[in-house]
Amino acid sequence: MEEVGTMTNLKKFKNKEELLEELSSDIVELLQDEIEEKGKASLLVSGGSTPKPLFQKLSNIDISWEKVTISLVDDRWLEPTHKDSNELLVKENLMQNFASKAKFVGMFIEGKTAYESDEDCSLTYEDNVFP
Repeated sequence: MEEVGTMTNLKKFKNKEELLEELSSDIVELLQDEIEEKGKASLLVSGGSTPKPLFQKLSNIDISWEKVTISLVDDRWLEPTHKDSNELLVKENLMQNFASKAKFVGMFIEGKTAYESDEDCSLTYEDNVFP
């Protein structure tokens, strides 16, 4: 009988840098494949301190970032300039260097509630990502 929930592709890394190298290479490969196939790509990320080193590494990789739209999978309902905003974290750590050419679709819209902004964000994202 097969066990449910077992990991069959468990990878071990010697250190954090080795993990970051492989993860960033995998992400870049997926983005480049999507750009070649569709002319553009999207990258949806989480905030918080855990992905910060990955963001910094990705920002220094030279790909066609102008064809990439970056957005968040979640955020706190804060002004994008607030120190606890995931949008600020992404802009300060990922959308730098080569990746500064990427487009960003944020979740926060001034003067609207989170529920009111949901549709606007979705439409803006679709306009930037889908042909």
